[in-house]
Amino acid sequence: MRKRIHMLLALTTCAIAALAVSCNKDNKDPESGGGSSGGGNGTATITQASQGNGAPNPTELGYYVDKRSKTLYKRDASGRAATVKASLPTFAEGNKLYVREGAPDSSVGAENDFYVNTKEDTKVYQKKSGTWTEVSDEIYIRDERFRNALLTGGEGILKADTNGDGKISKAEALAAQAVRVPNVGISSLDGIEHFKNIQVLEATNNQLETVNINMLTALQEIKLKGNRLKGELDFSLLSNLQNGKVEIMKGDSGNSGVTKIKVYSDNLANSLNTSDGTGKYTASSNVDRILEELDPILLAKLLVLNPSPDRNGDRAITISEAARYSERIDIESSEIRSLKGLEFFKKIKSLRVSGGSGRMELNNDSKTISFSDFPDIESFGIYNSNLKELEVKNAPKLTKIFVTNGSLDKIAISEVAELQVLNLQNNSLTAIAGDFFNTLTKINSLNLLQNSIQGEINLRPIQNLATNAGTFQIVRAYQGTRTNTEVTSIIVNTADEETALNTAEQTSKYTSVTGGGSNNTPITFNSARLKKITLEKLKAIDRPLYGRRSDNDPITQSDVDKITEFTVDNNVRDLTGLEAFRKLKKLTLYPQGPTTIDVSTMLQLEEITLSGSGTIQNIVGDAPRVKLVELDENRNITKLDLRGFRSLEEVRITEANTTPNHIECIAVPSGKEQLIKDKIIYSKTGSNGAAGAAKETLYRSKVRTTACD
Repeated sequence: MRKRIHMLLALTTCAIAALAVSCNKDNKDPESGGGSSGGGNGTATITQASQGNGAPNPTELGYYVDKRSKTLYKRDASGRAATVKASLPTFAEGNKLYVREGAPDSSVGAENDFYVNTKEDTKVYQKKSGTWTEVSDEIYIRDERFRNALLTGGEGILKADTNGDGKISKAEALAAQAVRVPNVGISSLDGIEHFKNIQVLEATNNQLETVNINMLTALQEIKLKGNRLKGELDFSLLSNLQNGKVEIMKGDSGNSGVTKIKVYSDNLANSLNTSDGTGKYTASSNVDRILEELDPILLAKLLVLNPSPDRNGDRAITISEAARYSERIDIESSEIRSLKGLEFFKKIKSLRVSGGSGRMELNNDSKTISFSDFPDIESFGIYNSNLKELEVKNAPKLTKIFVTNGSLDKIAISEVAELQVLNLQNNSLTAIAGDFFNTLTKINSLNLLQNSIQGEINLRPIQNLATNAGTFQIVRAYQGTRTNTEVTSIIVNTADEETALNTAEQTSKYTSVTGGGSNNTPITFNSARLKKITLEKLKAIDRPLYGRRSDNDPITQSDVDKITEFTVDNNVRDLTGLEAFRKLKKLTLYPQGPTTIDVSTMLQLEEITLSGSGTIQNIVGDAPRVKLVELDENRNITKLDLRGFRSLEEVRITEANTTPNHIECIAVPSGKEQLIKDKIIYSKTGSNGAAGAAKETLYRSKVRTTACD
C-alpha cells in the first residue's frame, strides 16, 4: 500500500511516543546540540549547541546557533517549532555556545565563548576576561540597509527604534506590530525573527532572494513583490495568514524563481493561489511525501540496508525518513539509472554508490546532481557511472571524495574545508578553474590521472605540497602512458615544492612563483661561452652574490631560475644547458651551429626571437604562454610549426624587401588562423614599399592550422 504521511500526524505520533522512548534516533537528550562531557556544576551535563549558516532545519533538535544571523534557536523534541531565544551580536567564527542547567562557572569555555542556563534560557552569557557576563539585548541586523530603515524610519517605513538610542532592543522588537521596509535595497531580513509579534510584513521592491519568517506566527499580511525570491518558501506555521493579504507572485513580481510556497492548510493554499495569481501555494500537510523519484533498483538497495531508512516497513521512503537516516549508505549495482533522491539523506555519515564490475548508465536527466548541506558526511564516492556534472557544497566534516571511472566533465566543491583526499581519476575533465583549490587547502592526496585536462592548474592554496608530493598524481605515467599531456603548467609556491613534485611525477610542469627554496643541482653546459654569458647575466641580477664567482664555479638550477630574459649570442655553438632555464619569459637567439631550439621546459616563455645571423631553423616543443614569435632577418626558417603555442597572438617578421621569399608554412593552433593572419606584422627595410606589401600578403597566406608538409 502506498503511503501519504502528513507531517503534523507523524510528528504528533513521535511526540506521544517520546513519553516512553525518545524520538531522537540516538536516544540522546533532545536538548543536546552536540557532544557532551561531565560538567563541574553538580551532576548536570554540559553540551555544545550546534551551529550552521541559516535557520535550523526540521531535523535539528536542541539549541542551535545560526552564525549568519547570529541568532540562538531551540527546537523541542517534536521537531516542529524552532523558538528564537536570543540575538548574539558578538558571536564570531570559532566561538562555542555551551548549554547546561545552572549558572556558568569559570572552568567552562574559552574567552569569548557563550553559555546558556537551560533553566532561564532567554539569558545568554559571554566570557569576557575570564568572567561570564550577560549579553546585551541588542538585536543583530546583518543587512545595513534593513538596520538603517528600522532605526530611522521614513516615508512608508515604520521606525522600530522607539527610544532613539541607535539600536534595536529585544523589547522594541517585541513591541512592534508591523515591519514596513519597502524600496530600500534590502538583500537580507536576518534579524526579523526577533519581531515575534508583528502582524504585517511589507518588504516590496528590494533584493531579497530568500526569507526566514516561519516562526513569526502572528503574521496576517505579507507583501514581498518586486524581489528576487527563489526556491521554496516555508510559511507552514503561519496559521493567521489572511486570504488576499499575501502578495508574492501576482503580476510581474520579480519572484519567478519561486518553485513552491508552503502554507498552513489546503483551504488557505487554494485561496492564496487565486488571490495571488499563481499555483505555487501548497498545504504543509503535503510536504512530507514519498520519494517517488528514487530509482527502483536504488530504492530496493536502500530498503535492505541495516538499519533501513524505511522506519515503518511499508517498502517506501519519505522525505522525513530520509532526513532522519544517520547511517552509512553503501550500494552497488550497474542497473541503477538515477541517483535522484539521495540528496534528501542529509544526516548520513558516508555515501558510496558504485556500478560494481559494470557501469551505471544514468538517464540523461540524472547525469547532473547536487549534494549540499550534509553536516555529518565524512566520505563521498560515486564509481563507474556516466555522471557528467557534480556539485558538493556545505559538508563541513567531509574529508574524502571519490568520483572515478566515469564521464565527469564538471565539478564544483565549496564549503568543504576539511577535504583531504580528492580522487577524480579516469573521467572527462578538460580544465581546472584557477580558483578551484582556493578553499581546499588541506588536500594531502590528489588524483587527476586519465582525464584530458588542458592549460594551467593552480595548486598554490594547498598546504604541505612538498611533504605530500608522492600522493599528488596529475601528469605522471599510468600503466606506462602519460595522461593530461595538454596541461601546460602546475603552479606551486616554492622551489622546494616544485622540485619535490617534479621528481615525484617525473615531469617539469610544476613551476613555483616565488623562486624560494633551493635546488643545488648543477647545470651541464657543453658550451663554455653559454656558461660564461649565463654567469654574466647572474652578476647583473645580483652582483653581491655572484660578483666573486668564476667561470669554473658550478651554476645550479636555483641560479638559472632567477633569469627571466636571456640572449644567446653568435659565439655559442651548443645549446645544452639552456633547457634548464625554466623561468624565462623572453629569449633571443643568435647561436652558430645549432639548428633546433627545444622550448618544452620553458613553461613561462612569452616571447622568442630567432635572428637571421644565427642558424636556428626549427622550434620544437609546446610553449603554452608564448604570445610573440619574431623572425629577425632569419632566412633559415622555411616552415614554422607553432601549433603548441596556445597563447600565440602575433608573428613579427623583419627583413629587407629584397630578401627572397622563404617562408612556406606557418602552422598555428586551432582557432587561431584568422587572428594570426590579421596580426602578422611585417617590418620592412628598404624603399620598395610595394614589394614589402606583397611579401606581407604572401606570408599571411601561409598561415594554417594543419601540420606543415
